[in-house]
Amino acid sequence: MYLLLISLIICNSSKPKFCINCKYYIKSYIDDKYSTCALSRNTQLIGTYLVTGLYERNEYMHCTTERSDHGICGVNATRYKKKYVRKNKL
Repeated sequence: MYLLLISLIICNSSKPKFCINCKYYIKSYIDDKYSTCALSRNTQLIGTYLVTGLYERNEYMHCTTERSDHGICGVNATRYKKKYVRKNKL
């Protein structure tokens, strides 16, 4: 009984969380590897704002940067929220 329970826990925990399935994923029109995360605003724009008084546009960090060892979300996807997919009933 315990062996079955432990094997189920291991199987569920070994599945990686992909950014493409996260609700904060912003798809890039160039290529998926340039996609960004809506949770991570690039704070380097503050310097531009303080000079001109205007934000140029919303700049977000790349998903690859966020999922790196030193990123906010990290390898384990600590800020991951599964994207809600609406199913149509026929």
